[in-house]
Amino acid sequence: MNPKRMLSPDGSIPLYLSGNRFREACHIEWSYGRINYIERNKNSFMFLNLDRIHDFFANHRPSTPYYLITNNSDSEVNASYKHFADDPLLVKWYAQNLNFLHPKVLGCPLGIVNYKNGIDLSRCGNPFIIDKIRAENNIKQKLIYSNFSLRTNPVARGKCLEITKAPPQVLVNFETYLRDLSKSFFCLAPEGVGIDTHRLWESLYLKTIPVITRNRMVDVGMYEGLPIVILDSWEDFDADFFSE
Repeated sequence: MNPKRMLSPDGSIPLYLSGNRFREACHIEWSYGRINYIERNKNSFMFLNLDRIHDFFANHRPSTPYYLITNNSDSEVNASYKHFADDPLLVKWYAQNLNFLHPKVLGCPLGIVNYKNGIDLSRCGNPFIIDKIRAENNIKQKLIYSNFSLRTNPVARGKCLEITKAPPQVLVNFETYLRDLSKSFFCLAPEGVGIDTHRLWESLYLKTIPVITRNRMVDVGMYEGLPIVILDSWEDFDADFFSE
């Protein structure tokens, strides 16, 4: 992987972790119906949308050692993918929403929502808005922030709301959401469509501590060293702990 491609060449777009940032940093990427060979050599980093992985291994598997990154998909990488991880030519696999243990498979951050330059500057994932809110250096005023939809995971998110007594979702634009988030010490970040959430990474960028429950991404050490509160389950939530 070429770390320089994680940087905007002219500095015009602020840079934050996202699926597309990982895609742009790889030597070979296959994500939008075509394979793009930016560089092709031994130990290449290859980027895939997870929904293309079966075709990749059936028809495009490299004949030399390689690294694999899968991102830009809501699906989890679970034990049903173990036979791909066992490929002797696969050196390491960095997987978004990792949900099984394997010595060659590590977690890959979901990051923020992919930004499409020039399309609705108010949309989620706009790095310019994130930069703006970070520059405000807002004072932390609220103890715990909670504002998420139940639609993406009614069971997990419903349990979070029930146990924490957090308020229901209030629809606000992306800038208002980020500003409210930046003014909070902690943020509830239950699982959504996938295990990892954009909210977790948005919180970290705004110096707000996300609160999550233990999952495989925790077990493989992806969040190690990051300021995150990890509960074994939402039943372990204790509001008094956060106010101390």
